[in-house]
Amino acid sequence: MKLIIDPDAAELIRQKGGHAIVFAGKTGGCCTFGWILEPQVEIGRPRRPLDSYRVIEADGATIYLDRALDWVEKTYRLHVTRFLGFKALSVSYEGG
Repeated sequence: MKLIIDPDAAELIRQKGGHAIVFAGKTGGCCTFGWILEPQVEIGRPRRPLDSYRVIEADGATIYLDRALDWVEKTYRLHVTRFLGFKALSVSYEGG
């Protein structure tokens, strides 16, 4: 598992307290029967025990990578998306 943090993402995380979680979120929709695991991100500290995460210190931020995402090798990239002047932290991935 590899993590890339864009400079603007690191800056946003630092501005919001310095911590972010990349976790296995459940996603479903019209084309799936049930749900699938998909990486999602939120700013803040984990609510689950820390042994559920890989903890990475990078660019002045602490990133918690959910161990539930370990089942497939991917490269995760944290970046900032913008809409109508608002900024949000996003995660994209490739590989696996």
